[in-house]
Amino acid sequence: MAEQYDFIFIDSPPVIHLADGLILSTMVDGTVLVTRAGKTTFELFHAGLKKLNDFNPHILGVVLNAMSIRVIGPQSYSNYYEYFSRDQHGREKK
Repeated sequence: MAEQYDFIFIDSPPVIHLADGLILSTMVDGTVLVTRAGKTTFELFHAGLKKLNDFNPHILGVVLNAMSIRVIGPQSYSNYYEYFSRDQHGREKK
């Protein structure tokens, strides 16, 4: 399929519960994590990321899904910003 298409997206189950996504991450050119605003806790996201990192994937980025400022509130959005603006050691990214 790679010869025919520029991009191929493969959806997998959550990495925290099943190994499918972890194994797939070793077979693809890049991995994008999808997390659901207001549902996925930072602890759960971090645990999934730690599991995924054991497989040494090429992580392209994170998608924050189902974001609604009206429902969650602007204060919660700033929490997401604070979390994703820091590196794995808690230092602010430049």
